This record gives sequence, C-alpha cells and structure tokens, in this order.
Amino acid sequence: MIDSVFRPGEKIFADMDRGSGGMRRPFRRILVVVNAPVGDVLMSTPAVRLLRKRYPEARITLFVPAVCAGLLQEKNFVDRVIPDARPEKKLPRLLWRIRQALSFRFARYDACFFLQEDPGEARYIKRFSGIPVRVCASHNPTGISNRAARHCTQVIPLDPARRRHLVDYYREIVGGEPLPADEEGLWIALEPDDAPETGRGRSGGSGRSLALCCRGSSRNRLNWPPLYWAELARRLAADGHSLRSFPPPPDVPYLEEICRLSGVEIDIRITTLAECAAGMRRSDLLVSVDTGQVHLAVALGVPVLSLAGSTTD
Repeated sequence: MIDSVFRPGEKIFADMDRGSGGMRRPFRRILVVVNAPVGDVLMSTPAVRLLRKRYPEARITLFVPAVCAGLLQEKNFVDRVIPDARPEKKLPRLLWRIRQALSFRFARYDACFFLQEDPGEARYIKRFSGIPVRVCASHNPTGISNRAARHCTQVIPLDPARRRHLVDYYREIVGGEPLPADEEGLWIALEPDDAPETGRGRSGGSGRSLALCCRGSSRNRLNWPPLYWAELARRLAADGHSLRSFPPPPDVPYLEEICRLSGVEIDIRITTLAECAAGMRRSDLLVSVDTGQVHLAVALGVPVLSLAGSTTD
C-alpha cells in the first residue's frame, strides 16, 4: 500500500521535515538502489551528488551491480558501495536476495531511494529490510506506471507528457536544490594512478590512440555488423591511428573477427570495468556503439564519437 503520493520537487522533503506519517528528518542512513545497466548507473551519479548536498551528514550507501562497484567508491559522495553479487541459479539467487534485504534491516536505514523501475528489489526490501521510507517516481499519479511503486511508501508523480533524459529522471526522484553547472556531470571514482593526464596523442607519430567499443553486451540491437567495423578500422589505421579495445571476455571473438576481416591489428585488452576506465583515460577518443562505455568516457572527460541509429542497413 502506498502511504502517500507527493508532487515533484520539494514537497516530499517539506513533509519529511515536518515528520508527517511517522517520517523523520534529517535522514541519518540512506540506501540508494540502482541495480541497472552500467550506463544507467553512471547516469544516476548526479542524483547521488544531490542527495549528498541535501544530507551532508548522512551515511549514504549505494546498492549497484557488482561490475560497477569499483567505479563508485568516491568518498566525497558515498560512504559504502554494496555490489549485487547474486548467484545465477534460481534457488541460491532467491536465498541471496532475502539475506541481502535482511542485512539492510541490521544496518537500520531511515530511507531507501529506488532509482529504477524493476519491482524485484523493491519487493524484497519491503518485506525484509524494515526501511520505513521507500521512495520512487511514477509517470502516473497512482503509481501504476512504475512496477516498483506498489512496494514503496512515497511515489513522486511526474508529468507523463514531458520527455526526460534519464539523468533528469533520477534527479527528480531525489529532489533537492539544483546543482551548480560544474557539478552536474557524471562522475566515477579514480584510483591515484588514473589521475587526468596532460596532452594527447600518446600513440606516437601523427596518429591518435583510439579506443573502440564495438559491441554492447546487453543491447545487441544497437551493434554494428563486423563488416562495418572492419571498414572503419581500415580507414582509421590508414590515417595513422592506433586502435585499442577494452572488452569483457564474451566480446573478444567479435573483435577478433573484426581484426580478421580488416587486416588491422587492434590491441585487445580483456579488462574489468575499472581497468577499462584506466585504459580509456589514456585514449584520445572513444568510438563506440550506444552502450555503457560511452557514459564511462563522458564521466572521464574523454571525447566520444557515438555510433547511434540503424545497424542493419
């Protein structure tokens, strides 16, 4: 049962300030659930920054996919990152999710913000975590358009006629004052060795070091055929550029096929996402299909050429 439906913006926080409905403020322990693809997780980071601005003394915990955990250990914004390391098999996965939700109960969180619409996490957190305030957004005042809404106590209705970028959608769930322009971008945590480098063209000669992301593992419909990539690789190599790629292991055969078709050597480095970020930082440009590495490059400040649109013609 949804306890109350709030207008967007400050209304939810004004009622929290008054302590209505058993809510209390300031929140001391906040859980943010963003169990979503890599790009979506990175686009949620401005909302996390807003949450930190609103509750500077709170302990903020992120619950994100395991692959993203190493990118978000930024001590200025979050205190803890919990990776979702659920097993693949059904019964162990069920038991793991129950145990994880129970661990949230022992952490005594005051509030949970769901920056996603998958009802799975919301359902387990409602049943087992004991978190009194659970917030999500909906494009319908009844909460029907968000399947997680039935498991939340507060739903922020959004105007269904207004098109939103995902970054704006996340920020409206969190609310709070707008961020300064220089703080609105995506962010990731960098290791000391990954500090921004000065100068470009680290491949030597007149060419540049280009990172290629040829395949989006979770959205195959956005991929280019290998023949397209082979032709692009030939042209880039002919212009004197060196090519590298940082794929997950399942994408390696796809890249090897591109190398075979093009006759061009691509430096293929199998990496974790955190290692991919370190390697991409040392590249002059990312050429990529629409996938998580695009958002990773944006957070790093690396220029991006994103290949969007039809991939079948």
